[in-house]
Amino acid sequence: MLARGFFGAGVRLLAVWFWTQAAYMAYWAALKSLGTGLGNPSVPVREDIAYASLYLLIGLFLFVGAGALTWLAYGDAPKQTSDAAKNASTDAPPRE
Repeated sequence: MLARGFFGAGVRLLAVWFWTQAAYMAYWAALKSLGTGLGNPSVPVREDIAYASLYLLIGLFLFVGAGALTWLAYGDAPKQTSDAAKNASTDAPPRE
């Protein structure tokens, strides 16, 4: 169960990384559209906006679908048993 939790957290962390990439591209698109002269002039503003939108959607898909991706990677979660079932002995008493 520990690996499943770490995998789900890793997928969500990857989603946050994609959101930071989307914010980075949106920042450069905003600076270029204001005409500041900053940024790569050979990359148009529309391309920056397209990448920002793509990264935003990928991050959203990963964050919302983290449970489904964990299920695809690890299958169904193990069944939880009650404490009484864990402590119950399955040994039969000796017959006389």
